[in-house]
Amino acid sequence: MKFNFPFERNRYYQGKMLTSADFEAEQNYINDKRHFMNYMMYGSGIVCGLGINEIDDLSVIIESGLVIDSEGREIAVKSSVVKKLSSVEGFEELESDKAVLYIKYKENETMPVYSIEKSGNSDRYENNRISEGYEFYVKDSVKHSRMRMDGMLKRYIFLDNPDFSVTILMPQILCMGKLARLCVNVYKKSDRNVNLSFEGILQLPVMKTENDSHELQFSMNNVMLEKYHEINAEYWIEVEQTDVLKTEIIVKPQSSHAKVGEYEVKTVEKLSIPVEISPYSPEIVSRRVGASRTLEEITNTANEGVPLCEVELIKTEGAYIIENIKTDGIRKYIPTIAADKIRNEYESCFKDNKVARSIGGKKLYEKDGNKSVFYQPNRMSSGNIEIPLNPNMKKGDICYSEEIMHGLGSGDVFVNVGIEHFEDGHAKLTNDKRTVYGDPSMFSDNSLVPMQTAVEVYDNRGSFRVAVKLLGEQKSIVVMLSWIAIKVMPIEEKLREIKDNQSIAPETPTVRMSTRESFYFNVIFENMKPMRVSYELTESGSGEITPDGIYTAPNEEGVYEIHIYCTDLPEISTYAYAIVSKSVEQDKEKG
Repeated sequence: MKFNFPFERNRYYQGKMLTSADFEAEQNYINDKRHFMNYMMYGSGIVCGLGINEIDDLSVIIESGLVIDSEGREIAVKSSVVKKLSSVEGFEELESDKAVLYIKYKENETMPVYSIEKSGNSDRYENNRISEGYEFYVKDSVKHSRMRMDGMLKRYIFLDNPDFSVTILMPQILCMGKLARLCVNVYKKSDRNVNLSFEGILQLPVMKTENDSHELQFSMNNVMLEKYHEINAEYWIEVEQTDVLKTEIIVKPQSSHAKVGEYEVKTVEKLSIPVEISPYSPEIVSRRVGASRTLEEITNTANEGVPLCEVELIKTEGAYIIENIKTDGIRKYIPTIAADKIRNEYESCFKDNKVARSIGGKKLYEKDGNKSVFYQPNRMSSGNIEIPLNPNMKKGDICYSEEIMHGLGSGDVFVNVGIEHFEDGHAKLTNDKRTVYGDPSMFSDNSLVPMQTAVEVYDNRGSFRVAVKLLGEQKSIVVMLSWIAIKVMPIEEKLREIKDNQSIAPETPTVRMSTRESFYFNVIFENMKPMRVSYELTESGSGEITPDGIYTAPNEEGVYEIHIYCTDLPEISTYAYAIVSKSVEQDKEKG
């Protein structure tokens, strides 16, 4: 971003000769001042609109909207635009299967008029207007995602070699009594097919981890990334109340090790991270740091477009398909006063119930008392399937099994399927059996059946179905599969002793209702903390009840019973009753 400082404007005086240069200076002054204030006050980003939707496998539609770019220039998209992705600038230079779509400012000269100054030339026309337009371009997503510091955060190098870089990113100023995030970033620089493993220990004066330790161990093992891709690991540390206002986070000597592939690589020998400790809140600190940046720092940014979305592609030689469009984490919005009222109204609909915090990478919940953790026992079943294959199947053809009962009942069940292989091709003639789960092509054995499997589980019916896709030459007329199903069953044993006088009761034990009327049965907890409850009807045809306790009466009159119990402690239960009568509806109409 470049601004011409100091700003200069025309000085008019009696008899001044005005040329096109003077009028251009006048326009430049007004535009530059406006663009300068736009950027200083709002930054760059989306003011409104510019939604992105996929219309087919090759094209997207960009909705109308307004953005401000990195030079403070307004870019207005008047109406929706359809773009074939391959026609967008930068598509041919993409190196990965993820790309970010940008919009950038572009001027076009329009409205040609006759020019008397060029009457003797072959080209006697000049364009009379400049249209402030835009254009789109794409570039690799990973080139976009590198974090900017903006004076708030600072990046420190832990490892840097031709294949990988590992950096530690954290705020320069930490706030007393607050949790601070420390991010370890791994970035792949080369296209070599190698993995990375590393570890280190950070010593944390006046800071501590969840275990009240002043040492934080960080590590990653066997990290495999494509070129220009990155991965982050987050750690949370607590800043103690202290009189110390300046300190350092250092890597513990002899604690850091790294390996790329089979070879040891060097890390930074002496890594020291200077840290300032502030007694003020993060909001106050961020305002002070933001305001302390110099004009040169703020304006010394690259002139780039405004990111709209990330597009995930399936690319083949000479072709592509749009697989997914992502906007979260890509778009930057500029808040406006007009939108504040709507946002404040929406936020007023919520309030905090419990405060979640994370220390050392683990999430905890702050609340009164201790939270007991209960585990449900796993239940498992298994079996075998034989799926006849259609004769003369071709590559890409699919066969399906019949519906199979797994025996674990209804509910969430995980089913995995493996392809059985026998050494001589016949199960009854050999005991040398192998079962391959996943992709058989990853093994070099040519005798393996080149097939891919998928499982469809019917949660409510307690069954599943298997699909088999041929990936190569058909080698048999029957495929034999092993399957295993695992379910987390409802708790069958008492999880803890029920304390004396612990009970639940419906706030309204009996309610009179008309047919098809709805009522919410709230629950009161006696001598116990509130917990999750379940509702069920004791008889079929007695209406409907939702998991959160909203009962809808049936069309038939009668007295209906609702069983209410603690989900984790079914021994604690109660009953509510609904008296359903058409006379209730008639009484309401009379009233």
